[in-house]
Amino acid sequence: MAHRMSTPDITIQRNRLPNLYEVLSRQTKPPVDLFSFYIYMRDAQRSVDYLDFWYTTTSLAALKSYQN
Repeated sequence: MAHRMSTPDITIQRNRLPNLYEVLSRQTKPPVDLFSFYIYMRDAQRSVDYLDFWYTTTSLAALKSYQN
């Protein structure tokens, strides 16, 4: 059985920065969007592999849940 997280409604006006889940699930807009986070991880942290791993893992989980 797959565990699914509920996604917050992105139409609500925020008075805060988005959390990591919101950024990774593409629910944010620039300057705190996924592309900006990717550039930050690539240039400042030199750790884009973590982001690639997360996307591979979530894609595999989505594929497995689709097959069931």
